[in-house]
Amino acid sequence: MSAVGDVTVRPVPGLLPRRRVESVANALEQADQVASALCGRPVRRQSAPWFWSDQYDTTIQIAGYHDDADTAVLRGDPPAGHFAVFHLNRARLTAVEAVGSPREAMAGRRWLGMAACPHPLDLADPAVPLSRVRLAAAHD
Repeated sequence: MSAVGDVTVRPVPGLLPRRRVESVANALEQADQVASALCGRPVRRQSAPWFWSDQYDTTIQIAGYHDDADTAVLRGDPPAGHFAVFHLNRARLTAVEAVGSPREAMAGRRWLGMAACPHPLDLADPAVPLSRVRLAAAHD
């Protein structure tokens, strides 16, 4: 038996316990995983949860969870409405919350999938291009 969608619980990379993830992206990913399993194809690894919302002319994107974060790093300019907050736990990225900053949101999603540890000083400095942020592998 299989189930997908908002009423299911799932593992969340880097977090315990399993939890409900109520988003369209999660439901689509789960459906793809169940279809792959039913067809005997390899099932892709569960990705970090992500959410987005358009509020008037501003896009808000969130990836991961910051439940256990011990550090928050701000990048950008909140008064201008373009910024991101990167949440880290023992140097490992656990979440990114981006307001009007799609590049930061996409970089954060990619780094979450890699279990990366982005350097906080690079994250905080908008003069450092995201492609030049120093990354280390997580030590789990």
